[in-house]
This record gives sequence, structure tokens and C-alpha cells, in this order.
Amino acid sequence: MKTRLWFPIYLALGFSLLLSAGQSMAASQLVSHLSLFYFSENQERSVQAGPSDFLLKTKEVNTFMSLGLCYNLDPVCIGLKYTQNDRENTRGGTSGNVTVKTLTRYKGPGLTLGYASDSIFAQGVYYFGASKEIDSFDVTVYGGAGSTAVSYPVKSGYSLELGYGFKVGSVRIGPLLSLTAFTFSKISFDGQTVNLPADEKDEFILPQLALWFDL
Repeated sequence: MKTRLWFPIYLALGFSLLLSAGQSMAASQLVSHLSLFYFSENQERSVQAGPSDFLLKTKEVNTFMSLGLCYNLDPVCIGLKYTQNDRENTRGGTSGNVTVKTLTRYKGPGLTLGYASDSIFAQGVYYFGASKEIDSFDVTVYGGAGSTAVSYPVKSGYSLELGYGFKVGSVRIGPLLSLTAFTFSKISFDGQTVNLPADEKDEFILPQLALWFDL
């Protein structure tokens, strides 16, 4: 995903919101954070292959979850966070006997540093020990199955997050936008790890629904 143009827009928006914050939360307070994203897409495409024309069906499901805890020092907030992003893709044909399922999972903990007020939350996340795992399954109508699995240890990874919470009782709920980038230099499979010919990078922007709780 091309995200270079989003950086200046994202940073400018974050800076303007920080300047407009009027009130800050009480000092020395623990704040927990939960954000979620779900998206599902189904497609059907006709494939022309002479006498074996068939309908190709694909389904992609994206599920994102992050859970964090930060210690607010009015207005700086430092803490820990765990993120997991699953992308499941299923492909199969009406005349074929095989369904291919692929699960790509990004996951890992991170250190957070940011700003927290009564309504505005902005922070950066640096990930350590994160990874991208890809599992593929070939399932046939006769019951046979095959699978492959590879893992990419994250060389470096970060997120930039900006959210706005509307107060509902003792909870704040609202939208959160995150930009995440992971860089990989190695791949692991069959019990061994080898260097990639060149560094690879995955970037994605996710709108989420977030909850903030004062502890």
C-alpha cells in the first residue's frame, strides 16, 4: 500500500489536534486501550478455460485487534501494547475440487510513547519481537489436505496512532487511525532461517473503533 502521501497529512492533523486540546487528564493515571477493526469482502469471477469454464469465488476477512496500557504523566503517556492483525483469504472454484486458504498474521508487543488528554490520544509504537506468519492450506473435497508455513521476523516496526474519544460515563469511545510499517530481512521455514535478497516492507493504514478506560 502506498502511504508516503499520508505521512504529512497524518502528522499535520495530529499536530493541529494536539494544539486544540483544552483539558488534560489527571496526572499519574493508568489508562487502558482497546481498538478493533473488521472487514470482509466476497467476490465471484467467471474464468474462461474452454470447456472447463467455472466461477472463481474469493473471500477475504481482515481482523485487527490491539490492547495497550499506559501510565499518564499529564500529558505524556508511556506504556506497553500488543497488536495482532489477521488477513484470511479463501479461494475456490465451482468446478474445482480444491479450496485454498491463506492466513497472514502480523503480531507482536511494543513500547508506546504519546500524548493523552480527556479526548485526544496520539502515540507512537515501537515493536520488538514481532513477526509476520503465513499459513496456507489446500483442502480437497475428498478429505486430503496439504499445508505450508513461513515466518518473517520483524527487523523493525512502528505504528503512529491518532484517536478521539467521546466520553460515555467512565469510558471514552471513538475513532482511531493507525499507520503501521514492518520491515523484514529474514524468512524462516522448515526449521531454518535465511536472509532475504533485499529488505521487504509492509505498510497499512487502518481506521478502528477504540475504547479507553481509566484505571
